[in-house]
Amino acid sequence: MPRSHLLDRDQLLARQAFQLRLVDTLRHQDRAEDIMRAAAAALGEYLGVARCGYGEIVDNGAVIHVTGDWTPDSAASAVGETHTLGAFAAPLFAELVAGRTVVVEDCRSDPRTSGHVDAWAEIQTRTMVVFPLSRHGELVAIFYVHDPEPHFWDHTEIALVEDVALRTADAVERVRAEADSKANERRYRSLFNSIDAGFCVIEMRFAADGTAEDYRFIEVNDGFVDYTGLQGAAGRWMREMVPDHEQYWFDRFGSVARTGNPVRFQDVAGGLDHRWYEVQAYRVDAMDLHHVAVLFTDITERRRAEIALEQSREELELATRAARLGRFDYRPQAGTLTWDDRCRELFGLPPGAPVDYEASFIAGLHPDDRAVTRAAVDAALEPDGLRGFDIEYRVIGLADGVERHLVAHGITFFEARTPVRMIGTVFDVTRDRHAQATLVETSERLRLAGRATNDAIWDWDLRRDHIVWNDALEQAYGHRIAAIDPSGAWWIDHIHPEDRARVDHSIHAVIDGDAVDWTDEYRFARADGSYADVFDRGYVIRDARGAAVRMIGAMLDQSTRKAAERQLRAVNERLAETVVATTADRNRLWDLSGDIMLRAAFDGTIVAANPAWTAMLGWDMGSILHTPLFALLHPDDVERTAAAAAGLARGETIARIDNR
Repeated sequence: MPRSHLLDRDQLLARQAFQLRLVDTLRHQDRAEDIMRAAAAALGEYLGVARCGYGEIVDNGAVIHVTGDWTPDSAASAVGETHTLGAFAAPLFAELVAGRTVVVEDCRSDPRTSGHVDAWAEIQTRTMVVFPLSRHGELVAIFYVHDPEPHFWDHTEIALVEDVALRTADAVERVRAEADSKANERRYRSLFNSIDAGFCVIEMRFAADGTAEDYRFIEVNDGFVDYTGLQGAAGRWMREMVPDHEQYWFDRFGSVARTGNPVRFQDVAGGLDHRWYEVQAYRVDAMDLHHVAVLFTDITERRRAEIALEQSREELELATRAARLGRFDYRPQAGTLTWDDRCRELFGLPPGAPVDYEASFIAGLHPDDRAVTRAAVDAALEPDGLRGFDIEYRVIGLADGVERHLVAHGITFFEARTPVRMIGTVFDVTRDRHAQATLVETSERLRLAGRATNDAIWDWDLRRDHIVWNDALEQAYGHRIAAIDPSGAWWIDHIHPEDRARVDHSIHAVIDGDAVDWTDEYRFARADGSYADVFDRGYVIRDARGAAVRMIGAMLDQSTRKAAERQLRAVNERLAETVVATTADRNRLWDLSGDIMLRAAFDGTIVAANPAWTAMLGWDMGSILHTPLFALLHPDDVERTAAAAAGLARGETIARIDNR
């Protein structure tokens, strides 16, 4: 201890003045190393010695690490050096460990050092004062004063060394404690804000009757905002921010603040968008402060899923029964398999029959499907896999021998990375697969039939707007099926512009109405840009509600017939023009000819006569028309003329008839 009681008044005042200067110097230092060096420099200059310093003991006293050292020549400072204590220092070290200040006036004459004069001379030390600094009874550092010349240390000097040593040690411990506190605070804040959870410290406020009525946020971490959506919460009251926050939150936290009993629970916060939280709360700080630390995570999605699952269990039970689904439950760690009776039925077993994974499930699989099905189940049991499966396989009934096609869906549950349970359903699709096989066979027959005809057969899925064409589309019209857009729009776009609107209207009138049959004729573009005359007909397939879902038809190329019809129509038009011209010439001859002309029925009645009858014979038209021709003939010419008329009636050609 500093021996201040040994100082006279002047010495005490001088030492106090030095100490004030030292305190002023040290209070501006905030690093332990700077404090050690400043104290060593101040004391060394004051005492006028060759070296003064601060060394920390390491390796159980075997080594001294110099952390503060002063000499008049700053280049000779030993700061940062580490020295192993040799045998020559052992007697002195024992006194330091015992807590006594070591004072050596002359190393050559002092019995503790005289045996190692050369060793002390090597470190330029002949006189010294060394003060031990201990913590919890253990030597942790020394404060030393050395000089190469012998010196008698009076009690004032020794007391000053002791006092400076203690002040230095206190200052070093203070700044190190402050540094540790700051580091701890930084680590705390880093941990506080980096945890994947919300955290806050709240102060509870109680009403006069002891009811927890509100709480104020003292501190919140970064995750708090993410999990609550509350901005700027620190320093504010919960009722102020969320007025409709449920009372049970205040009651629970209030109980923790009063009793000190921590709680852990899950509940919903209606005022915070109905979020669900898992919460841990415990009291912190003095009991009368009513401080509670709250650690929480948002489990909204999980809880909503759990609630939905609970609500759907009954519905699922009813649905599986109605859908005739088989259910299974496999526990891989225990090796147990559970089937309901529907699942047993699908594997050809009677109700209640015992089942086993290998002997029932694997053994019941069709040999060709066994390997791929086992692999799908094994993959679903891998924690890094899909954790489930959807697969179709065939089974051979274990008891009835019937082959069935089944679709299975399974999901695996894990604890950590260990699969503990797999549940799922099995559905019989045997009838569907047989129907599909029949459909494939029918489709193949239809494909072969389509290849055998020149008609372009089309199958239009109206829901997907997808048309399937047979090979005749390319053979008859040149369109490569792989290169076209298989839609209704492509077909409409290839109809002649003059026919397009009419055909589009006619086919959709059938599709959108309630008819099933459609026919139309139009011109359809070939791949080379020319148009084919087609006769198209289709049949609409409707669902149970009458909506058109599919249309199947055939497009007949009638270009050859249409061309012949157009050619015949042209010939007829030319013939009509010729008839018109010939008739006009005949009429001119009838009116202008000087020869008498008439037209009579096969019975001889005159139905028309030309003007020459009036000009040559003086007959008026009223007297001639409807008069029998034979009444005008000479009696000797009647028979011959009647015979000629009969020949004309039979289609004979009579070149000339002479009569009177």
